[in-house]
Amino acid sequence: MVDDFQNEDGHGTKKIGRRGFLIKSSLALATGSAGIWVVLHRDRIASAWESIARHTAENGSEANPQKTSSIPDLASVREYRSYLSKVNLPYLSPDEIIRPQFKYRSGVCSGVPPKHLWKNIRDTARVANEVRRRLGVPLHTVISSYRSPEYNDRCPGASKYSQHLKNRALDLVYACPPKEAFDMAVKIRKEGYFKGGIGLYQSFIHIDTRGRNATWS
Repeated sequence: MVDDFQNEDGHGTKKIGRRGFLIKSSLALATGSAGIWVVLHRDRIASAWESIARHTAENGSEANPQKTSSIPDLASVREYRSYLSKVNLPYLSPDEIIRPQFKYRSGVCSGVPPKHLWKNIRDTARVANEVRRRLGVPLHTVISSYRSPEYNDRCPGASKYSQHLKNRALDLVYACPPKEAFDMAVKIRKEGYFKGGIGLYQSFIHIDTRGRNATWS
């Protein structure tokens, strides 16, 4: 029985033991089999990756978790919805304002704002409604409205003086380039429709009615 095998190394020959030969052969076979499996199942792999990417886009990554649950059927939610429905907002529904308050970060959501803050959102919501009316495009989503102090603390880069804490701000994604929505909000403010902050971000705009003008991008 032969105990050694010859292996070419580019400079002659080198003897390797039976154990080494079997290990190298097994690795080569496994690698080849894995490659064949990948080829045979590439469609399934691609589909799996697309599903993961879609889930991450919708719910946030592990580094930036932000999952949205459905709006719970609570007495406080029903009361706040009823309050918002009495504000004249033909292009902005109460649920669009409420939904982001039930996003979770690190297990925390804002929930319904305290009652004494409810009135603060009215003017901001009217501005968002007017921007949408003049743009003539759908409002894609409200990504942030009221934030509780606990939730705000978990938002990267959020100011401890954020107008969201006062239920006076909305972050909005319209079905148009953010700059277009930003310019419309600035135009409306110049007309004297409101006094407040307007911020331009990569995918959304911020609007608040703090009572003094502020602009950033």
